[in-house]
Amino acid sequence: MFKDNSRIAEIINKAKAEEALAVSKISDLLRRKEDKKKEEKKKTVRNILIAVGIVVAVAAVVFAIVKLVRPSYLDDFEDDLDDELDLDDFDDEEDEDCKTEDCKTE
Repeated sequence: MFKDNSRIAEIINKAKAEEALAVSKISDLLRRKEDKKKEEKKKTVRNILIAVGIVVAVAAVVFAIVKLVRPSYLDDFEDDLDDELDLDDFDDEEDEDCKTEDCKTE
């Protein structure tokens, strides 16, 4: 009878070990599944950041090309405006008028 009890205990211990092994395998599978989901999220974020970086780089290159190729009409306009108005002469005339009149009291 003592032999039968030890045999039963051995079978129970073996079953517990198999159950523990099965639980650990299931835990590993679940952990791997969670890790895959995390990796997919990381890949998605990385791909979005790469796409945004590419768009920004292309926009910067296009801006630089447009800036270099397009003539600067504003500089020409400012030069023409300075020539037409000749603001320096206008300031000199005011200074001469102040010398003749009493402008310094203002």
